[in-house]
Amino acid sequence: MPALAGLREVEPEAAIPLLLLGLEQTTFVIRSLACAGLGVKRSEAGWAALQAALRQDEDANVRAEAANALASYGVERAWPLLRDAFVADDQWLVRCSILSALAEQEDMPPAWLLELAREAVADGDGTVRAGGAEILGRLVREGRGPEAAQAREALAAQPWLAGRYELVHGDAAELPFPMDTFDGAFLCWLLEHVGDPARVLGEVRRCLRPGSPIVVNEVQNATFFLSPYSPHTIAYWAAFNEHQWELGGDPFIGAKLGNLLLRVGYREVQTLVKTIHLDNRRPGERAEFLEFWSDLLLSGCQGLLAAGRTTPEVVAGMQRELRAVGRDPDAVFFYSFIQARAVV
Repeated sequence: MPALAGLREVEPEAAIPLLLLGLEQTTFVIRSLACAGLGVKRSEAGWAALQAALRQDEDANVRAEAANALASYGVERAWPLLRDAFVADDQWLVRCSILSALAEQEDMPPAWLLELAREAVADGDGTVRAGGAEILGRLVREGRGPEAAQAREALAAQPWLAGRYELVHGDAAELPFPMDTFDGAFLCWLLEHVGDPARVLGEVRRCLRPGSPIVVNEVQNATFFLSPYSPHTIAYWAAFNEHQWELGGDPFIGAKLGNLLLRVGYREVQTLVKTIHLDNRRPGERAEFLEFWSDLLLSGCQGLLAAGRTTPEVVAGMQRELRAVGRDPDAVFFYSFIQARAVV
C-alpha cells in the first residue's frame, strides 16, 4: 500500500500499469487505492478499468472509490454512467459517493443535480436521503433558474419532513413572533454575519419561554491550522477574515459568545470548544473535509478579488497548496469552533 501511495510522484506512463495491476488484487483496500490513483493519473485504460470496477467489484468501498474517480474525468463524460450506477447500485456508500463526487463538480448543471437529488431523497437509507436533501437545500440557497423553485417543491413534498418545519422569512433583529412563543432555539453560523449580534440574541430571548434553552454554534477563525505549511492559503485566509470584518461581520465571534449571552440576560451560560482535528487516524474523513474546506474558501474568491483583498496569483497558489495537502499522506487539518449553551 505505501508503494501505491507513492505513485502520486511517478509519471502517468509508469504509474498507470501499476494502478491497473492494483485493481486485480484480492485485498479491497489495494483496489480502492488503485481506483483513487486512476482518478488522478487519468487515461482511457483507467476509465475502462474504473467502469468495470463500478459495475462489477464485489466490495462497496471499491465501487464507491471508482465512482469518485470517474467524476474526475469530467461531468459530461461521467454523468450518464454515474446516474445509471446510482439507480442500479442500492449500496448506501456507493450512492453517497456519487452524490458527493458530482455535487463537488463546479460545472455540474443544476438540472442534473436536481435529478440526482430527487432520486436520493426517495432512497430507503437515511444517509442517502440526507445527502439528497442537502443538495436540494443548496439549489434553493443558490437560487439560480427554475431548479431552485423545483428543489424547494421537492423538499416540501418529502413525507419525512411533512409537518416538522415552517419556513419564515424575516429580520433576525426584529423577529416576527410574539413573546414566549418557542421552547428552544438553535443558531448556527449566523451571528458571524450580523452587525449587532447582541440585538439578535436579545430578540431570540424575547421569543423564548422562561427556562427555554438556547444553543449557539459560532466560528473562531483564528484556530485554523493546515499541514504541510501553505503560505498562500494562510494569506488568503487572513484576507478572507479581514474582508468579513470590514463588511460588518465577525470571524472571531465564537470566543465572545459568553459575554454576549450574559449581556442580554441569559442564565447558566456555558461555552464548549469543539475541535475538528483530522490526520492519519481518519484519512477518509480528512480527504472529504478538505474538499469541503476548499469549496468554502473559494466561495469568497470573487468578492475578495473585487475588493482588492487578494490576487489571482494568491488564489492559484492556494488551490495548488490545497491539492497538494489533499494528496499528502501526512496532512493535518485543525479547526475549532465554539458552542455556547444557556437558558432564559
